[in-house]
Amino acid sequence: MSGHVINRADQELPQSRYDIVVIGGGVLGLAAAFYLRKFAPARRVLVVEQGGIPSEEGETHFSPALHHHFFPDEGDRRRARWWSAVLADFQHESGVSVALKNVFSRVRYVTSEPSGVEIARADPAAFRLAKAAEFRGTMVEKFVTFDDDAWLAVDPDGGYGNAEAAALHYGHGAVALGADLCLNARAAIDRSGEVRLDRLTINNRMQIETARQTRVQTGMLILAGGAATGALIEHQLGELNPFQRYYAQFPRIDHAPGFSLAEDGSLDCPVVSTGDFTFRPHLDGALVIPSALPPDPDGYKPTGGRLMGVNVGLRKELITRLVNRMESIPAFTLPTLNLGKTCGNLRGAWEALTPARRPEFRRVPDLDAYALVGGSHGFSLGPAVALELAARLAGRDDLPWD
Repeated sequence: MSGHVINRADQELPQSRYDIVVIGGGVLGLAAAFYLRKFAPARRVLVVEQGGIPSEEGETHFSPALHHHFFPDEGDRRRARWWSAVLADFQHESGVSVALKNVFSRVRYVTSEPSGVEIARADPAAFRLAKAAEFRGTMVEKFVTFDDDAWLAVDPDGGYGNAEAAALHYGHGAVALGADLCLNARAAIDRSGEVRLDRLTINNRMQIETARQTRVQTGMLILAGGAATGALIEHQLGELNPFQRYYAQFPRIDHAPGFSLAEDGSLDCPVVSTGDFTFRPHLDGALVIPSALPPDPDGYKPTGGRLMGVNVGLRKELITRLVNRMESIPAFTLPTLNLGKTCGNLRGAWEALTPARRPEFRRVPDLDAYALVGGSHGFSLGPAVALELAARLAGRDDLPWD
């Protein structure tokens, strides 16, 4: 029997007690709910999301959704291969069809990183090594300066995806398998197993306010609120916050003379990774994805910086990186480099940082609660980590990539 979608404050939840409540309706939270219902169909599962599905804020909405297999750990490469198979036919995995069909663009992933070259050299069946001269005259040359004899590693199955489309697949699939989904609700938790839901609405002044409160009991919590997960653990459960966060920003290089376009109008270019920047097609230009910054201090508020005396939306730490790489990355000298005038002009969101810089789940001490966090590599490895958590809670040890 299908579950219920409760998206208005005047709607009642179908149950007052659930076996598992998932807080957060991004890719990881919805993936966890989907696989929980798939592996343990007797478990009653509720997903609580403060906004809608897909939400217009948070990591899932702003995710650059990079996907590749350049992981030094063989287990992570197997997880990424499983995710590639899911992306190739998401409808088969989720059992549902959704309106957003562009879940993944398999355009290749090219890296000049020595670690990527070593992985490609060790696994020639999955990757390819190419002399840099092979990319002369292509769009790759816009994003990295190289000697013709330098080696670049190519992942033919890499590319970029659409995290919102993946969230929709998992969300629709979870409801089809019997999970309930409560939207427009802010969750407050404590150590008693009770979850208070502030049911949100918009008043006549276009302000979000609490219309009513609903309380449910649960035997297990999964905290998948992205960068807000650490605050939930520390402020509401009274445990040490195991995760840090920083404000990620993704500037854009708009279309410029010499940019070649594919048949669908997108930039005809693979994803290109070089040092601390990665570039991926975004409409007729390219999205700039910097590597993760160190954690931001408590109280940090995103603000822009100044470049050559001009206010821009890019934070000063990234401006320094960009200026230092201008000589080696030709695209940074283009007049179409769009840094915005304020932070609000750039794609950006708070991102959780895990100690290992990869997705993970961990149990909250002395509680039937798990934190599930994506962060770096959240698109490539996050759904597999969500599946692993669901399998553990269902008492299964058969993972699809083993």
